[in-house]
Amino acid sequence: MQELAEEIRRVLAAPTLNPDSPPELLKALRTAGVDIDSTRAG
Repeated sequence: MQELAEEIRRVLAAPTLNPDSPPELLKALRTAGVDIDSTRAG
């Protein structure tokens, strides 16, 4: 799981990202150009 978290941080260029935090993940995705309103499956 740690390797996956590191890969997510690398891909999103967010080295301090906690991928378990929906607000942090949403912000990182938006910064990366992914325009979404929620991290929940819809």
